[in-house]
Amino acid sequence: SLESLENPRGTTPLSPQFVKITPSRTPLDLKGKIGLDPSAGTVGNTETLVRIAEASRVTDHQYKIRIKANNATATGPKIRNPKYSVIDMTESDTLIHEHTNNDLNPNIKDNYRPIFDGLQVVFDNIEAAKAKEVRWVSEQKYIDASPRSSLTYPFAADYAIVFGAEDEVLDTAYWNIPVPANAIPVPFKTINLTRGGKVPVIFRSPGDSTLNFNDEIVFYEQNVPGSSRPSEITWIMNFSWDTLLVAPEEYPFVPGDTLYFDTDKPFHDGDEFTFSAADYREKVPLSEEDLEKIKVVPNPYMVSAQWEQSQYRKKLLFTNLPAECTIKIFTLTGEYVNEVVHDDLYDDSAAWDLTTVNRQEVAPGLYVFTVELPGGKKHVGKFAIIR
Repeated sequence: SLESLENPRGTTPLSPQFVKITPSRTPLDLKGKIGLDPSAGTVGNTETLVRIAEASRVTDHQYKIRIKANNATATGPKIRNPKYSVIDMTESDTLIHEHTNNDLNPNIKDNYRPIFDGLQVVFDNIEAAKAKEVRWVSEQKYIDASPRSSLTYPFAADYAIVFGAEDEVLDTAYWNIPVPANAIPVPFKTINLTRGGKVPVIFRSPGDSTLNFNDEIVFYEQNVPGSSRPSEITWIMNFSWDTLLVAPEEYPFVPGDTLYFDTDKPFHDGDEFTFSAADYREKVPLSEEDLEKIKVVPNPYMVSAQWEQSQYRKKLLFTNLPAECTIKIFTLTGEYVNEVVHDDLYDDSAAWDLTTVNRQEVAPGLYVFTVELPGGKKHVGKFAIIR
């Protein structure tokens, strides 16, 4: 019978139709990731990354990601999964136009993310803002601040509250009820870091007009998206502390105490991010601690291991290598065995076929290797070969 006329492209002994793929990582001394810069006015900060899908196709172009989403409102609808476009700013070319990322809906099957110039935009958008972090940047250690939203759709913004001395006046606030007659001087001020400018606040303190235990600062903001009212309560910050350390009726803050409150924010219509693909190949300095990440796999190397019984040559891998280096291998007595030159911007590993410089198979035993970088830095390690 005639042999098949198909041209097998396989690379493994399992089947002529199977292709063996070995994933690689970015060399140790390259940045290996791409940073995003939000444009002015961008609100969303949901986790977004530009993934390296095909390193050899990555260019040094400048790109822009532009978001298209339905409008945010105070009561709904929440921001659903937005569309995004990718523009090559270097070539003035739109590479992806309003593509929907369907990660939020598991019932949609075509949730692929297109690849452009070896890159891929990956994000998991949240549908509504939520509290992310509350932190003091002063020496304040024992006051707990707990935020909560008053809206079905929480307001997407970051804030800072700055405190002064108890008798200091930093702003005015409405005491319990937001009417002009209840405006009182207060020793704190609240700033909307996303919009810019001070935030009108309601000061909820049932007992007196001093900020005490379990009192609240209420953000009373204007022009809240989707609200028909001129002002809307957005966030409420409650303060509490260990009353064994500070009496509940005392004012516990000192001048300069500053509280930051950050939110996770979904993408909003018109959000934009720019990035440079050249960041991927940016060199980073290596410390001695970084060089300790260089490994040999497998270690120990077992010559009789089942995975070595194939048509391929035996090989041992050096991993987590910098893009350019020379690996020299020695016996424990210092006898030179062989060397491997690694020069690859896309792979952090190099293979050695377990032969000497004279093409003889090496004997079992303990070996020393050095990884030498062009700048003079060197890493020394050991590995074993077992029959």
